[in-house]
Amino acid sequence: MYIYGFGGISLELAEIMTSRGGNVSGFVVDSQYLTESIKRNTTNIPVISFDDLANHSGNDGITAAISLGEPFHREKLSLRLESCGIDESGMNFGEYVSSYSSVGKGSILHIGSVVSSGCSVGKSCIINKNSIIGHDSTIGDYSVICPCVNIGGHVSIGRRSFVGIGASIRDRVKIGDNVIIGIGAVVTKDIESGYVAYGNPARIIRRNDTFRVFR
Repeated sequence: MYIYGFGGISLELAEIMTSRGGNVSGFVVDSQYLTESIKRNTTNIPVISFDDLANHSGNDGITAAISLGEPFHREKLSLRLESCGIDESGMNFGEYVSSYSSVGKGSILHIGSVVSSGCSVGKSCIINKNSIIGHDSTIGDYSVICPCVNIGGHVSIGRRSFVGIGASIRDRVKIGDNVIIGIGAVVTKDIESGYVAYGNPARIIRRNDTFRVFR
């Protein structure tokens, strides 16, 4: 298995994978980011370009997990893998995932994460370290839940949304597509698609017109 991305989350996931007896064949980056310093990284895991990965895609069993934390980039890279016939792989290092819940293809459950009963996590999501998804909640495709997020029961989060570190979302709240929720926000009311919300209680700051979390 390859990890698409090279940075903090990528290195964490690779270390966890190898410590548990798994194998990471390499990190994958787009050609313009493949510098000599990245090639000489200290992990002893090769870093290759996406073109190199695509050239190997005819071999059976090649998979890639996407580690990037930008929802729109996750969707873009997921579709790129699919177009090249490369199977997108998920990772499950979660503390607890209910057998009465579903997790979509390519989603990553980081250490300490909890997915309670009756939940649906879409494809190519990240549920990061020590985050809790309350019962009967839904996380849309390509969404990113940062570390230490607490999501109540019957919460709905749309596609390509981002929930910042330490945010809390009250039960039965509905959050639309392409929403960004800031660090430590306390969400007590519904948030429509396409907005950025911060604060305690969270309030809408602006439109998410750039569709980027990290500027």
